[in-house]
Amino acid sequence: MKKILTLLIFFAFLFSSAQNPELGKTKINLKNFPLQIDVHHFYKEQIETYNKSLELYNQGKTDEAYSNKLLKNYKNVEGIDTLYIADSEYLLLYEMQGMETKDTLATFGDIKFEQLNMISNNDNEFQSLRAVSFSYKDDKKNFKALKTVLEKEYGSPKLIKTNESEIYRWLDKDFIMLITLVTQKENDIETYYYANYFLINRNESDKLKTNFKKISGYWNIDWNLVL
Repeated sequence: MKKILTLLIFFAFLFSSAQNPELGKTKINLKNFPLQIDVHHFYKEQIETYNKSLELYNQGKTDEAYSNKLLKNYKNVEGIDTLYIADSEYLLLYEMQGMETKDTLATFGDIKFEQLNMISNNDNEFQSLRAVSFSYKDDKKNFKALKTVLEKEYGSPKLIKTNESEIYRWLDKDFIMLITLVTQKENDIETYYYANYFLINRNESDKLKTNFKKISGYWNIDWNLVL
């Protein structure tokens, strides 16, 4: 009886995690991303952890503020940026301020992503996501692998060229999917590669196209070109 109860609790936990994913606790499968995700809940504990750490630091309790016990699952989310569109309309940006290369917060096939940022509207409805896959001195293997797996899943992409980069775009009934590559140099040698995977709620794309141009520097994408 005790074993049965333990199993029931375990399966209830798995079901709850699947229905209400949280950053750092639930590894997101981007291939089957849940359109109805509760964005605020996904980041809620992260923001609470940051606020608790800041409160302890301000109280002079530095050791507690930076303790492993408190920050063990913390993923550098410091708060929510409110992006005002109109008097009663706004977007909420949940963004990690860094990443740990050992983390796997999301996957698409065998490609792992170490950073997840999202936007919701003021009704907490998912608008868009940026997942970042980092690699070091690997000749862009992460980006090439991501492009290959997306081509297998969705077919040939539309190529959009800009002055700074190339953007590849796919569409399905729910989402617009984009990938870009950001390269950083060290001593004039290409060293760090960031493959960016953008997922955009297709039903909201017209609204987003109108709103994004009012937001300077939003994830460094010219949304008029891709939406």
